[in-house]
Amino acid sequence: MQPRCPPGVGRSTEGRYGCGTRTVLSRVDLPGHPLGAGSFAVDASHAGVDGWYPFVMPMTPSGALIGGREVFGEPKKLGEVTVERDGLVVHASLARHDIAFVEVRGAVSGHPPEPSRRTDFYLKFLPAVDGSGFDVDTVQVHCLRNWLTEPPAAATSPAFARGASVRVW
Repeated sequence: MQPRCPPGVGRSTEGRYGCGTRTVLSRVDLPGHPLGAGSFAVDASHAGVDGWYPFVMPMTPSGALIGGREVFGEPKKLGEVTVERDGLVVHASLARHDIAFVEVRGAVSGHPPEPSRRTDFYLKFLPAVDGSGFDVDTVQVHCLRNWLTEPPAAATSPAFARGASVRVW
């Protein structure tokens, strides 16, 4: 897998990429307990396909972890996902072990993105019981998704990735 740069963005003089990130935060009000889901991903390309490689996908409640993690190898972890809206102001964050590592604040404006297709890349693996490696070879999964934003509102805001002295995933 290779980093992918948006059009017009290339390598710096130090050879580092100036590539983009994607942060998704959502909340669905389900009976009994709301579903919080998020991801923090970077641009990537594999086998000629452009897409996103998520580093972490915090979810709440715990039942939301199983589906994508077990089937696709999504990097889902139990975490805190908050999305709050007060009029036109939106505040959302991703946290794990009470450490917020992504925060988005912004105002609702414009229209939501048009429905689109996107590819996410995951690495699916099964650790060996004796701790000596993996039971089978690691598989790279290309997951093609149809993406629709609802309700019809979009917030424009920079996402702030917060540093932490501890590893939160």
